[in-house]
Amino acid sequence: KTIDENTYFYAQYRTGDNGAGNNNGRGDLQHMRWSHLYVDTKLPLWDLGLRVGRFAVDFEGDYGLYIDNDALFGDFRIDGFQLKKSFGMLNTTAVIGRNGNLGDSATDERMAYILDLNFQPNEKFMVGATGYWGIEDSASGDVDIDINTYAFYAGYKFTPNIALKGIFYMQDLGDNIIDTAGDEDSPKAWKAILDIKQDALKFTSLWIEYMNMDNTFEYQTHPIYSIGGSYAANVMHNQPYNNNTTKVLFVKAGQKWNPKWGTFLRFAWADFDTAGLDDSYEYGIGVTYQLNPAIQFELGYNQVDYGTGSLQDGSDFLRDKESVVRFRTTVSF
Repeated sequence: KTIDENTYFYAQYRTGDNGAGNNNGRGDLQHMRWSHLYVDTKLPLWDLGLRVGRFAVDFEGDYGLYIDNDALFGDFRIDGFQLKKSFGMLNTTAVIGRNGNLGDSATDERMAYILDLNFQPNEKFMVGATGYWGIEDSASGDVDIDINTYAFYAGYKFTPNIALKGIFYMQDLGDNIIDTAGDEDSPKAWKAILDIKQDALKFTSLWIEYMNMDNTFEYQTHPIYSIGGSYAANVMHNQPYNNNTTKVLFVKAGQKWNPKWGTFLRFAWADFDTAGLDDSYEYGIGVTYQLNPAIQFELGYNQVDYGTGSLQDGSDFLRDKESVVRFRTTVSF
């Protein structure tokens, strides 16, 4: 709802999961919630942008650092305040809030303090840094579940249709986040992306992404490298918790044949660098149809092959193949 030229209100209402206690906005009509509920406005003091309420924090999405999967870190909701201020070519965003998923699925008993600095001197180049400080404030008082994450990112457009970009993360984990003494408590992760639009190749677009992550890195609970966030087929599902490193290659090609019809192909490969655990492979295909300017249909199929390797520790790893068929209708008002 637009209130005036500087102020608007946004709300998003979701149903829950078919499992008790899950609020992922999927499945049966239960566990209903307001997933987003905020007001955006501009303060007269120093031309500050202010957001108040429940909103999403997704700097990877803001800067085009992921495509149809999800952020390696980020894209979580938070209850709190956001301030934005531009200083010419430097854009700053500060967030203070709570209940944000800062990487640990066990608990969200933390205050969150976030600062993003993004510098864009021209249309070709950007560089920036983001700090996420998740400070424990649980009732126990002696549990160290702090998660501090620092990101450095950059991107360069060789042409309007060809870009190279990437992001590097490092973390400082609290003593009660790591599972075993000796586990890596300062893990790192990074990814590099080559993004080629269809206007450059004519017959297809191409997104080529390589990711390298320490296995103790606390990333999001969302499924990454899966078809539009599908829980049924996720190449990262079997990632173990150890001091090794996971490597992922992700490729997506999209073809726009005419104003109505489009297709896409997806491939992902994950190497968990762990003896006894097979690599995972993901394959996807889909077709889109634009019925009219307001309605689009998408039919997609995705399969993950987890292999037959098994860690002999009783862990619940997926084996063999899992697949999902999804039909999505998008309505734009």
